[in-house]
Amino acid sequence: MKTLSKIIPTIIFIIFFVLVVTRIFYKLDALGIADYDEAWHAVNAYEMYRSDSWTINTYEDQVDYFNSKPPLYLWAVLALYKVAGPSLLNFKIPSAIAGVIIFLLLAAFLLYLKKEEDGETSVINTGSLVAVMFFSGAFLVMDGLYDYHLFRSGNFDSFYNMFLMAGIICIYMSRKSNKWLIGFGVAMGLAFQCKSFNVVPMLLAAICCIPFMAKEKRIRHIIYSVIAATLTVLPWAIKRFMFDGLAFFNAMLFGEADDKLTWFTINYLKDIPKSTEYYLLLSTIICCIIALGISKKSVPEAFKAFWNYVKKDAVFYLWIIVPIAFYSLAGAHNPWYVYSSHLMVVLLTGLYGSRAVKELFTGTAALKAAAVVLTGCFIAICAVHGIGKITTVNELAGTGGGPAYPFRDDMIEMADAYGDEYRSRHIYMIDISRYDQRDIKDYLFCDLQAYAEYTLDLHPRQGGIDAWLEDEGAIFVINKDLFEDFADRLVGHVIIQDGGYLFFSQDMY
Repeated sequence: MKTLSKIIPTIIFIIFFVLVVTRIFYKLDALGIADYDEAWHAVNAYEMYRSDSWTINTYEDQVDYFNSKPPLYLWAVLALYKVAGPSLLNFKIPSAIAGVIIFLLLAAFLLYLKKEEDGETSVINTGSLVAVMFFSGAFLVMDGLYDYHLFRSGNFDSFYNMFLMAGIICIYMSRKSNKWLIGFGVAMGLAFQCKSFNVVPMLLAAICCIPFMAKEKRIRHIIYSVIAATLTVLPWAIKRFMFDGLAFFNAMLFGEADDKLTWFTINYLKDIPKSTEYYLLLSTIICCIIALGISKKSVPEAFKAFWNYVKKDAVFYLWIIVPIAFYSLAGAHNPWYVYSSHLMVVLLTGLYGSRAVKELFTGTAALKAAAVVLTGCFIAICAVHGIGKITTVNELAGTGGGPAYPFRDDMIEMADAYGDEYRSRHIYMIDISRYDQRDIKDYLFCDLQAYAEYTLDLHPRQGGIDAWLEDEGAIFVINKDLFEDFADRLVGHVIIQDGGYLFFSQDMY
């Protein structure tokens, strides 16, 4: 019976792990570029690869101060490009791999937590296996983290959260030995290398955790942690400073904050009811409280036992609450800013699910049966939800990426039709979505630009129609709704774009 109690949760965990990996990697590139940031980063990566630059990110072959983040994720992408060549799929793969590492890292940590909590001598015990089973089911249903800006995206956030999770583990482990704070410093330095000053709320969360750290030599090791973080960032910072002084650092500190800090929003609280993982955590907490009430046979004793759990988990609650509170007060609402909170939610789901089962299994046969039924319902909900979302990828394939997605197919068709005839030429773009009638200007719509670069190695340039007319052999892309504004000047290689190009012409209109 004891052997069976280990085998069953292990099998279910493995099934959920396979589903998680499938949901991360399945048709990873089927939906194309999902958002503006991802498109911009893809351009950065391609141009850095083309110029063999590992320090300076560029856009339109000019130094880029818009994407003012350190290039750690881009280094991983460039390394893969060196081995397998540049492609939008390879651009996403490091992020997907980081998603799997996050899963395994938290699962391993959860095994340790339950071993410690239950006083077991072996890491692989029934309580630990039940905990990772609940955790893996909850991990599978975090829709936002798969669908936007994290596991399946070429943004920097998957790497960023990978280092945050390592940092949280180090903070927790510092309860026994403050030497772990050095690891926390390294993790925060690497997180900074992904998302720059987005680490601030995480540092605030760490400060809130100081009372839970070991007291012995605490101040000394906090200083060591700061030094470790600094040394992690310093080589890149020096190299960057040698190139353009403080220009990039000023952009990194002030560039993106101005339009995002509006002071106070409740949108994060509105997002919580939309997230299945929060419902799963609430359900397991309620089941745990009920199970404690049954096993303790006293409401006060049950809540006392539950409060002991809360105190034990205080570090994790802080890492859920502090990022949400920080960005809510700042008024900066981007869902991915608090994805670390979602990851802590699924970790706690694993803990409370296993605690509820443990308490029920100390009771009568009927209570044991209830534990099995509740666990089965949890497993079924997560499996059906996750498989349904994986199936949805087939339905959406070829329909994502907005109006720019068909442009990729048209670029591919152009490459097939003309071979290398137009490869590596300059390309100028005017798109209706960035067109202002009061101040006519061209804007390189970055997802179009990414598809142009990755497919035909086209080199986007600014300057609009005037620059294009003077650039022999260059290609001009114009939205069909702007055709009449420029028709009398269009001569040469012109693509009329309408959710893809309608025709490629060298005629004078």
